[in-house]
Amino acid sequence: ADERRAAADTINGSPIHHAWCWEDNAPAGAYHSEGECIGYAESSDGLVLLLGTRLTRVTRAEYEAARHNGADRFIFIRQNDVLDPATQTFVEAEQTNRTVTRNFANLSELRTSLTEALWHSAVRASRMEQLRRRKVELGSAPPPTGSISSTPVSVGGRS
Repeated sequence: ADERRAAADTINGSPIHHAWCWEDNAPAGAYHSEGECIGYAESSDGLVLLLGTRLTRVTRAEYEAARHNGADRFIFIRQNDVLDPATQTFVEAEQTNRTVTRNFANLSELRTSLTEALWHSAVRASRMEQLRRRKVELGSAPPPTGSISSTPVSVGGRS
């Protein structure tokens, strides 16, 4: 719970990101469905995955929904935990699939690494948009569709 709070507070501390996590954003009432959580992950611009010993089925589904829809994925692994075999296999597969993971020993390291990852992602997205605009101006790319708005980031894992 401390890691989730630290991640959500870090995301919300950014002027261009907003964290969605069930403990803060789900309305009062009946417990919300797995489908709703997966839906938020699916529509997010990024997903922060906090790993301890194991990756739950629902959190894995959220991660896969975000991945399938092109969201940035940030995997942070608690340094002193030993991952179970299935979670270790998942991490290794993601690392070979061009996803960089970071270990963290404490909340300060998590906050610092997450802040750096979010800024790097935002700068990369801005740079890609700048290059796309240049191509449009030079006539080598189609004009843009849609608009740029807020950047929601889901927080999954460790509860």
